Formats: sequence, structure tokens, C-alpha cells
Amino acid sequence: MLGIGISPDIETFNVLIHGLTEAGMVKEAEEVTENMIQRGVHPDVITYNTLMKGYRLQGQMDEAMGVLNTMVDRGIQPDACSFTILSNGYGKTRKIV
Repeated sequence: MLGIGISPDIETFNVLIHGLTEAGMVKEAEEVTENMIQRGVHPDVITYNTLMKGYRLQGQMDEAMGVLNTMVDRGIQPDACSFTILSNGYGKTRKIV
């Protein structure tokens, strides 16, 4: 895209992040998130929910909670989906927050 002068927008980044997390490449998805911030594209609740879901799918609930904390620190309000991802993950891993 960049080679032909098209700048990716939030939707493009979110699709890429979703694909990476579905493939189990959550660390790479985090790198894409940092790259989008460097490019001046601000992550939204969908971006962070996608990262949390990626970590949940891997059973990495501490990392998922870290994403929630980052989201809040950056001024993004979690939504019902955010908390559903976390409660589902903690239920599956039998951890209590």
C-alpha cells in the first residue's frame, strides 16, 4: 500500500491486527499497533479488544489485562465486549480477577 501512495487507516490496521491474532501472532499484532501509533493512527476500542481476544485465545490472561490497562491509560473507554473477553478468558482459565 505504502509503495503506491496509499496510507493505511484504522480499519486497515484493525483487519491486519485481527488476522495476526487469529493466527496466534499476538506479539506481532502488538508491534503493528505500535507502528500505527507511530504513523499517527490512533488505536480504538476495536484495536484493543482484538489484542485482548488474541491473548485470551492463547490463555494469556495477564497480557490481556495488560492490554485493558494500556487502553485505559491511553484514554480509550472499554466497552461491554472488552469485559466479556476478559470474563470469558478468566472463566476458561479458571482464574479469578
